[in-house]
Amino acid sequence: MAEQLQPTRDSPAPPWFLKRLILGGGIAVLVLVVASFAFLQGGSSNGVSGPDALDFAEVVTADLVQQVSFNGTLGSIQNDPVRTRFGGTITAIASPGDTIGQGGTLFELDGEPVVLLFGDAPTFRDMAIGEDAITISSQLTGTITEVVEAGSVIQQGDVVYAVDGEPVIALYGVHPAFRDLTMGEGVVTVSSQAGGVITEIAAPGAIIEQGDMLFRVNDRGVIAFYGELPAFRSLSDNRDAIAAAAKVIAFAERDLAAENASLSIALASSGATDEQSAVASAELAYRETLVRWLGAVPEGFVLLPLDQILSAWGTTLTRIYAPPVPAIGDPATPWNEAVVWAWATLWPVPIDVEATSSPDPDNPLALAPRGEMTDAWTSLITARVAYDAQLASDAAAVLTAEKAVVAAEETLVAAKSAQSAVVANTGDDVRQLQTALVSLGYDAGGTLVVDGAFMAETTDALLAFQAVNGLLQDGVMDLGEIVFLPGVARVTERLASPGDSSGGAILQLSTGEPRSGADVLQLELALIALGYDAGGRLVADGVSSAETTLAVLALQAASGLEQDGVLDHGEVVFIPGPSQALNVLKVPGQTASGGIVIASTGEFASGADVLQLEEALVGLGFDAGGTLVADGVYSVETVAAVRAFQGASGLAQDGIINLGEVVFLPTGLRVINQFVTEGGGVSQGSPVLGVSLSAKVVRVDLPASDQGVFSAGDPVIVEMPDFTEVPATVLSVAETATGTQSAPATFDVVIALDDSAAAAGLDEAPVEVVVVSDAVVGATAVPVSALVALLKGGYAVEVDDGEGGTRLVGVEVGFFGESGLIQITEGALAPGDRVVVP
Repeated sequence: MAEQLQPTRDSPAPPWFLKRLILGGGIAVLVLVVASFAFLQGGSSNGVSGPDALDFAEVVTADLVQQVSFNGTLGSIQNDPVRTRFGGTITAIASPGDTIGQGGTLFELDGEPVVLLFGDAPTFRDMAIGEDAITISSQLTGTITEVVEAGSVIQQGDVVYAVDGEPVIALYGVHPAFRDLTMGEGVVTVSSQAGGVITEIAAPGAIIEQGDMLFRVNDRGVIAFYGELPAFRSLSDNRDAIAAAAKVIAFAERDLAAENASLSIALASSGATDEQSAVASAELAYRETLVRWLGAVPEGFVLLPLDQILSAWGTTLTRIYAPPVPAIGDPATPWNEAVVWAWATLWPVPIDVEATSSPDPDNPLALAPRGEMTDAWTSLITARVAYDAQLASDAAAVLTAEKAVVAAEETLVAAKSAQSAVVANTGDDVRQLQTALVSLGYDAGGTLVVDGAFMAETTDALLAFQAVNGLLQDGVMDLGEIVFLPGVARVTERLASPGDSSGGAILQLSTGEPRSGADVLQLELALIALGYDAGGRLVADGVSSAETTLAVLALQAASGLEQDGVLDHGEVVFIPGPSQALNVLKVPGQTASGGIVIASTGEFASGADVLQLEEALVGLGFDAGGTLVADGVYSVETVAAVRAFQGASGLAQDGIINLGEVVFLPTGLRVINQFVTEGGGVSQGSPVLGVSLSAKVVRVDLPASDQGVFSAGDPVIVEMPDFTEVPATVLSVAETATGTQSAPATFDVVIALDDSAAAAGLDEAPVEVVVVSDAVVGATAVPVSALVALLKGGYAVEVDDGEGGTRLVGVEVGFFGESGLIQITEGALAPGDRVVVP
């Protein structure tokens, strides 16, 4: 009877409520059989046979369960379809049944793959290195010869583009470049004060500090000292004071003469001298023509046009020549009456004084006074116009030369006015010389006092300085031997070359108040970050110092820039930090004007989408050589990993994850169906693939009457179509029942196989789901066949009394388990006791 209650493969177990009915009937039948047997034996409590002739079973403590089974279907759950983010033509697509893992291609759109990556958040933006976009424009003119590729990461020290072969370097900084970055705000031109041949000149970019050589004339160095006053006289201890003063003036006069000569050259080279001569000749010709016809003309009228002269005299040419001619020597008339009388009375041919041309071209005696004077005036005006035009065309050159003359004149005036001080060898120029000597360590054994008086101690200090620097040791600071500068300077340009004659401008220096500001500070920080720190001496203080210039020179040497110590406006571009070229606006060969590159920059892009991208990249092995940390920040390492991933996936290697380039899903998927086939067109947002993200699951339509049987997380057994039993777990139980008028309401139960491989090759397959419907834990139990029905009612079991006999023990029963055991709720039984079983 008990065997009939056991579910077998050949005889499936009945529903649990039928089992209970069968169980109840079985107990009744069992009890009757046992009672009859006892009656036939005469009611003996000990039985006719000893305990050894009977079959026994032990009383046990066991967990008793009851199971119930439901029909189910093994198949797939279809998730939301994979959609395209942009329109185009499907050129490749995964097939139904394909399993796609992380890094796999879902489909291709216009030949560009769309790749699956693992992540919970859908993409909603392009992912690049920065949150902001900037346009990098050219401040240089010329032709683009090099430019970064789209997607490239631009870091500090990188070449962004090149103009005519000159690179433009990226440095980190939030302030855009707006000026040349040089050491000083002022510009100083250093000239030679000594005659001779230039034999050496400091190189462009060289830093000039106190005591440094600027240039050499006839191999004698010209040294830089610090001081605000320019050297304008020789300084000594009065031995040659007068001669020195004269020499100063001579030098100034020579410079003035040189500048005047330069002015003359400028005028001569422009052609203005010839035009000026033409004006003088025209003036003379006009004067002679007036005198010819009018005799003496007052000086105030001689360069006026004829009609203006006549108007000023209150007469006309006809009236002057009209008879009778006034008496000769009449002082009341401004013209010469004798000349007029001679023309009017003695000339053999009558004269038409108002004629503008000869009345008789064939007669050389036929004259036209007005015509001659008018032609002479016209020639004068033409000469003047030509002269003015020539001067205007060369005004800049001439003006420069004139300014130089004025400056030389001012120097000469200053030299002459200071002659008395030179003779005295005292003054502020002596004081600044003494200050420089002491600063350089030439203090005459500590005896030199900075007092502005050139005495013996100053001579001793100067002699020591001259000896060390290879100068003539005469104790005299000759004019031109030392150049005073406001402070540290930098050579910006050579104005002369070795081999040239001295006596003019030699060098242009940047000096004076150091250039400072936020742009200088960010430059210094960038230089230090790149390792250009002037041997550790550069301090980022926002003040352009000699150390700043040395660091700039090092950067220029390493970057292929002109090594002049000046970052010209346009030579560098400041970007907030690592940036990424989003779009290249100009290509090599185009004119360098306007925007060149659009780059993403600023605060690194960050967020959950970036984090899941980085985790996916690391999971695929694209970790930038182990440097990528999945921290949710789109860094330089992220870009490197993205580029490697793109190269391996057939995507454009631009380091940018464009919207629609990848699809994020929590796990791998299986393709269920295609919404579009290869060659089909799609628009933005179109579904492309139907997919399932989970392994195949079992679905049960649970009747409403059995609602409490399943709970999420419950273990169950799934009997497969081939009758194999597979452990499984309840994933979910619907909270709301569904149904129709023709079908009863049911709850949807989803169950996952513990071993998904067991579902291989099956889809929409019928299965049986077995679940524990009720249970008692730790029950005292005996086989149900051990129960004996008592005539007076109730149950008992026949217990081994341990002495070769048995005895009946009354019991109360409870829960019946699938294993053929029944719970004993009351009775003098204990685990280990033996009870009689048929």
